[in-house]
Amino acid sequence: MVNNVSPKRGENARIHATWSSIAVIRTEVELYKINDGVLPDNLEQLVKKDSDVSGINRNWLYDAWGTPFRYTKIDEDTFEIRSAGPDKLMDTDDDIWN
Repeated sequence: MVNNVSPKRGENARIHATWSSIAVIRTEVELYKINDGVLPDNLEQLVKKDSDVSGINRNWLYDAWGTPFRYTKIDEDTFEIRSAGPDKLMDTDDDIWN
């Protein structure tokens, strides 16, 4: 079988998947704040327990390259979710964030 997907196309798919993951996590952070009155301290607090209706699966804590997302509370209402991007290094030009 021949794989005719170009490396660039594959990389673009990972970038789009990471944007989608950030959107899901962002929504869960906002729902957490609505329900609990504060932003979560970390993304682990969003992980769905067996009996929970809402929450995210643990695999959502990683970007499309397998690197954990970085969640930063900026103030009581503002936060950032950041992917290290294709180079897997935080705070470089290819990072993806909300």
